[in-house]
Amino acid sequence: MRWGICIIAVLALLLFSACAQQTGPKYRGTDFDLVIYEPSEEFQDHIDMLQASNFIDVVEFIDESFAESPGIVVRFQTCGAVNAQWRPSSYEVAICYELLDYLDNNEAELNMEDAPEDFDKEAAVTFFYLHEVAHALIDVYDLPVTGREEDVADQFAVILLANHEADDALVASAMFFYDRMETVENFPIWSKHPLDEQRLYNLLCWAYGQNPDRYQDVVTNGHLPQSRADRCGQESAQAARSWGRLLVEFLNEEKAAEIRKKI
Repeated sequence: MRWGICIIAVLALLLFSACAQQTGPKYRGTDFDLVIYEPSEEFQDHIDMLQASNFIDVVEFIDESFAESPGIVVRFQTCGAVNAQWRPSSYEVAICYELLDYLDNNEAELNMEDAPEDFDKEAAVTFFYLHEVAHALIDVYDLPVTGREEDVADQFAVILLANHEADDALVASAMFFYDRMETVENFPIWSKHPLDEQRLYNLLCWAYGQNPDRYQDVVTNGHLPQSRADRCGQESAQAARSWGRLLVEFLNEEKAAEIRKKI
């Protein structure tokens, strides 16, 4: 019996030590390219489009906001699927050319009736990038998350875009989920992601909560029910304060001072 207790104690100590070694920030600096486009003749038009857009400005803004760069690379590449994802092992946010192709091929269908702006595929890519950056920051800085991480990542993207008046990106992302809405019957209910329809209403709610005047039309036109809209200011403010408190210690002095005034 004593040997059994000793073995359990040793295993517990080893497990605790392994967990302790995995916690804490693990950023790695900036000695590399922040954006990498893997060569692809098939998707060269997408590469040209991104290089001509303000996407690089957003990437550099994220990188420069921190006291020490988290060292997150964004890599555009062929993946074999319509996707974007954070890859911890390589410190990369991978954005698949297939996602850009989907946005390009379905641009006309992705417009929501009575939306405040037309669909903008470059803006949609910016939203998906920021969503994956949120996953990266949670991982790199070992940030606590007490809810569904997918929702938290969406909140990060909406808050950042709304506070930088990037309305086209918010509208584009909402239109994307509006186009892909799935019913419960066709959705793997065990998925870590919420239903696309739920994500649509969340994005509209948090955007409206950040800027009610700018997004009043989504309520007036019935895209966001008034019963939800009434709580959106509180929801988005809580999310903004939470992200601010989590990140403020990692930001550069200027950004940290700006955030402290809001939290």
